[in-house]
Amino acid sequence: MLSYVQGGIAEAWKDNLMDKLAKRESEVETVEQLFSKIRNDFGETSEEERKIEQLWTIEQGGRMCNEYVQEFKKSPGGAATRNDPSLRNSRES
Repeated sequence: MLSYVQGGIAEAWKDNLMDKLAKRESEVETVEQLFSKIRNDFGETSEEERKIEQLWTIEQGGRMCNEYVQEFKKSPGGAATRNDPSLRNSRES
């Protein structure tokens, strides 16, 4: 998810967090903790952003939504849909 954070102060924030994660100095260990840190550091989110956050934190069979999305992207079916404009928003999230 952090790969989408680009430009300005947000990218500097991401780079700092990534350095801390690499050194195991960060308190962020879960997606929920990441969202909490983002809210603390950048302020409250819009209703749409909260809904997207809820989608990313849905679990099924002990796996997060993001894990299923990444697995799909690596599959032959996911590869075939890369240029499908109807799937653009789901892949960008």
